[in-house]
Amino acid sequence: MPDNKKPSDKRLNPFIKFSSIALQMGLTIYLGSKLGEW
Repeated sequence: MPDNKKPSDKRLNPFIKFSSIALQMGLTIYLGSKLGEW
């Protein structure tokens, strides 16, 4: 059973990393567009 859980953790970690990076990118673009409006 533990062997089955390990791959899922490995698959989940990159997804969390990707989502966090995507969030940072979105925030940067959002802030950039907001500043561009000024």
